[in-house]
Amino acid sequence: MDRDRLVREGLPLVARVSGALGACLPRSVEMSDITQAGVVGLLDAADEFDRTKGRALQCQRGGSNVLEIVAVRALLSHRLWLSYKDGAEGEVDLSGIVGKGVFRALEDQRVFETVRVTEGRWVTWGEDMELCADALYMELTGKTPDSVFPRLKTSDVDA
Repeated sequence: MDRDRLVREGLPLVARVSGALGACLPRSVEMSDITQAGVVGLLDAADEFDRTKGRALQCQRGGSNVLEIVAVRALLSHRLWLSYKDGAEGEVDLSGIVGKGVFRALEDQRVFETVRVTEGRWVTWGEDMELCADALYMELTGKTPDSVFPRLKTSDVDA
């Protein structure tokens, strides 16, 4: 599969992840910045893609910055307890997104308690509600995207 095709096929995933990240990050973070970082990551992944490994492009991300959730537990007041493979663990408050858009269903504590981890990368409630490990990790640790993803580079643009 050629690089351009990989990138075209990966763009919907970038849009989905960008949306999930945008829901968790402070309003001061621009959606265009999140999407741009996702596209940069997609381009890197497409450059490094090895189809002989028999894995999907989005599962083949390499390096030490792969953030894998090993456990999740629903708590009261729309909080999650998370544990990551790197040892980070603690609580994340999702009350800021509960009740908004697709996350409206999470207002019901019984639905909120159905949380699970899929593929170590997604916290999900059914098939329509998911948050990615990266956004939750930054919320949990207070780290910035630059510190979590040191390969991302910013450049000045003259407008």
